[in-house]
Amino acid sequence: MNAVAALQLLIAAAFLSIPLVRSRYGARAQAAVEAELGRQGSVRRSWRRTACGSTPAGTRPGPPSGSPSP
Repeated sequence: MNAVAALQLLIAAAFLSIPLVRSRYGARAQAAVEAELGRQGSVRRSWRRTACGSTPAGTRPGPPSGSPSP
């Protein structure tokens, strides 16, 4: 196996490990972030998933950048 193939396999393994790491540490990391935001006095917004990405609940995504404004 040459170096390029080994590098490709390492990169593939990194991408395949993302769901495993997220399932193991995701809830703990989210709780830590929320606690830190609370400590700093930041307003916590509930985030929701939309068709074009994540936006704070109750807001609408703006027009794509570079589009003319009405």
